[in-house]
Order: sequence, then structure tokens, then C-alpha cells
Amino acid sequence: MGKRLGMMVVGLALVMGDRLWAQPRPVIHVDPQLGNDQKADGSAQHPYKTITSALRNHRQATLKLARGIYSASTGESFPLTIPSQVTILGQEGSRGAGVVIQGGGSFRSVFLGQQNVAIVLQEQAELRGVTVTNPSSRGFGVWIEKGSPTVSHSTLIHNRQDGISIAGRASPRITDNVLRHNSAHGITVDHLATPEISRNVIADNGFGISVRQDSAPQIIGNQIVGNRDGVVIQGQARPLLRRNQIRGNGRSGVVVLSRAVPDLGTAGDQGQNVFADNGEKDIHSTSIYPVAGNGNRIDPAKTAGKVDLQAERLAIAHSFSPSAPTGIAPIPPSTNAVVVSLHGTAPLIGEVTLDHLPPITTTPPEGDLVNQPIIIAPPVVASGSLARWRLVVPLVSSDTLIQVKALFPEAFTANRDGRMVVQVGAYSDRHLVLQRLQQLAQMGLQGIIEPIVR
Repeated sequence: MGKRLGMMVVGLALVMGDRLWAQPRPVIHVDPQLGNDQKADGSAQHPYKTITSALRNHRQATLKLARGIYSASTGESFPLTIPSQVTILGQEGSRGAGVVIQGGGSFRSVFLGQQNVAIVLQEQAELRGVTVTNPSSRGFGVWIEKGSPTVSHSTLIHNRQDGISIAGRASPRITDNVLRHNSAHGITVDHLATPEISRNVIADNGFGISVRQDSAPQIIGNQIVGNRDGVVIQGQARPLLRRNQIRGNGRSGVVVLSRAVPDLGTAGDQGQNVFADNGEKDIHSTSIYPVAGNGNRIDPAKTAGKVDLQAERLAIAHSFSPSAPTGIAPIPPSTNAVVVSLHGTAPLIGEVTLDHLPPITTTPPEGDLVNQPIIIAPPVVASGSLARWRLVVPLVSSDTLIQVKALFPEAFTANRDGRMVVQVGAYSDRHLVLQRLQQLAQMGLQGIIEPIVR
């Protein structure tokens, strides 16, 4: 009898546990026009004014956003960090029309250093039915670097860097969104991230999707149209592309660089991607491995490089090495430049002797090519002077510019003392230039830091 009673108690506990687990999260209302953070209780009658205050008071909830603009001028503090058990819910049916989160703030990424971000999604957080715009210089819309959060039925538009950036080992679901007019990339996938990117409209961005390092996203059923390049794949990335419409991109539909091994279809699992009206090539590959592209609607004449449209299987390398490409003679740097190799340790820039530099201003010196404003930060003093640096990459092949612009879209070619380089930028913040240098090294590119001396 006692054993039977014990089993009943355990069973009842399990049922109660399931019921507790299944209980919906409370709905907390936020309204930037009618809300009042001091008097709010989260009800429809007494909503919060800001997402910031609602998040501060409710760590497990669905925040229901009324129509309006949520910005610094209405009291928001950026970036908005959405914890694991919180859903931000706007208007899913219209992909966030009229529910606008606008702004950005300083966020230190574990993987990519200091960034300007509107929204950071943590582990299981959800973002549904909102419009996100970050007008800050190099501003990111949504940043994800851990867990499996969700971004769905939303619009990421007019972000000055990327609509969505995914890093680390994150495996989010990015579904049914519109990503349009983002200056650098619609979506960037870095490091070891494995997101599902499905049924999105990715249009009119710098690059539609940038896939880098060792990441392996699944890119399925998207419309990738009207971007400078549709999908740029580099490093040792292994994305899978299925049933995408890749049309009308200014240069190429898919660009494959370095040691990347994308899966665009094999004999047993055909790609079913549709390529049409891309400006130069549908698939342009300079990867050392053949690109498997079986079962796509594509014009073979619009492919370049090792592209196997009848591939039986993927060309899987036995091992990947981070060594630099062979057969390329190094280009000597200019006098006093700091050269950082892929295998070396980055020296402190403060060790460089820089004498007689003029004061730093926000305007570049006359005649000096600078693709972005000098970034003002607490300067590093070297030999009693304020320091400024230029970061360049030797132009060793026609692909160098493409690779650098995948990271830094404002990069351009320049002649430095008779040698052609790709200029990344000019800086007065040594931490920022080292960060840029490390990003280049992760892609197998050699950066050269040059003091700007006038």
C-alpha cells in the first residue's frame, strides 16, 4: 500500500510539474506614448513607457509592444539586452510595421570586441514582430552570440552595419523576416555559429549574407535579391543552401573564397536553388575546394572557378590549416610600419616610436585618403605625442578586396609608396585597430599597421 501511495505521489508531482512548466508567461504591456514607468504595473490599463523599465522589472514575461517608436528620446537605454525567458512581441502579421526600436549603444562582444548594437538576444530570448533600426555609425540591429534565440516576422532595416550578427557557437532561428537596406550585411554568421536562416527576404543590402570562419548555417527557402553580392562564403565555413531564390544581385549570387566548402547540392540531396539575373556570376568561387552545386536552376556559363554542377558528394578536406596561401611573395611594408603575421603575436602599438605628430582632429589631413572619420578615443601617448594609425592589407590577388570588404564594406584600394593595398581605415584608438587586425587574421589576411606621420 505504501509503495502504491508513493507512486501516486510521484505521479501527482510530475503532473503538477508539467502544468507549472506549461503555464504561459505573463503579458506585460509597453506603450511609448501612453505608458508611465513610475506608475506601471504592466497591465493594458497601466503599461510601461519603455522596454528598458519593463525588462528591469520582469525577467520572465512576454513584453507586448504597442505601436510607436522606442528610442533614446522616449527613454530607452541601449543596447536592449533580452534575457532568456523573455519574448519581445510587436505586430507579427505585418513584420513589425509601426513598432520601431531605433537606436544603439556600446556592447562588448566576447568574440569581436566593442560594438554598437540595438538589441542583444540571450539564450532562449525571442524577438517577434518588430522593426529594428540602428542609425549609429557601424550600428548593428540584433546581436546574438550564445544560445538558441529566435528572430521572426520582423524587419531589420537601415542598420549602418548589419541587420543581424551571429557569433560564437550560437544556433538561433532567423525565420520569416525582412532584412533590407543594411549598409554592410543583411546577416553575418561568424566563428562556430550554426543558425537556421529560413524564409527571409534579404534584399538591397551591401552583402545579403556573409558566412565566415568555421560557421555552418542552414540557409533555406530565402529570397536573396538585389544585394551587392548575395551570399559571400569564406574562411573554412560550411553552409548548406537549399531552395533559395538568388536573383538580381549586382555582382554575384554566391561568392566562395579561401577554404570554404559550401553545400549547394549533391546527387542525393539536390540544392533546388534558383539563380537568375545576377550581374556578373551566379557562383564565383576561388576556394581551393570544388563547390558542390547539383540540382540548381543555373546557367553554367555564369559560374567561375571550381564549381561542380553534377557533384556526387561534397569535397571534404582531410584537415584545415590556418596557414596563408602559398605562392604569393610578401610585399615589404613601408618604413616604420608594424607588420603582424597570421602566426605571430600582435605587438603593442604603443611600442612604436612616433614623433612630431600633429593634433588629432575629426577631419583627416589634406590629401590623406581616409574612408571613415578618424575615431576619437582616449589616445595612447608614444614618445610624448598623440598617435594615429592606418590599417592596410597588401593587395595580393583580385580576391583580396572582396575578402576585406566582406568585413569592412568601406575599404578601398590605394597606392602606398608604389605598392597596392586595401585600406581598411584610419584610427586613433589602438584597441580598435588591434581588434580590426585580429578580425583580418581570423580570415587569413595579413594586416599592416602604419603610423600616420605628417
